[in-house]
Amino acid sequence: MYGWLGFTYYLEWGFRWSADPQTLERALALAQRAVALDPNNADSYAKQADVLNFAGRPEEALRAVEQAMRLNPRYPPWDLGSAQK
Repeated sequence: MYGWLGFTYYLEWGFRWSADPQTLERALALAQRAVALDPNNADSYAKQADVLNFAGRPEEALRAVEQAMRLNPRYPPWDLGSAQK
């Protein structure tokens, strides 16, 4: 649930539903908490990867995606190339 809550803040930041500059940081903190609470949940790593990617941390996002894929090889892959430009 923390992963999805973090994803909600990520969407709030991405769609600019709020002018709060801390929104992306909240999203990242919640995504990291989701991973800490359940390190065997691929979805938590996927949500963390989304937030890390848009926070300008593509290397960390890629590691999170790779962990999601290790936990669930059928998890859909992401294209992180756009964050590296």
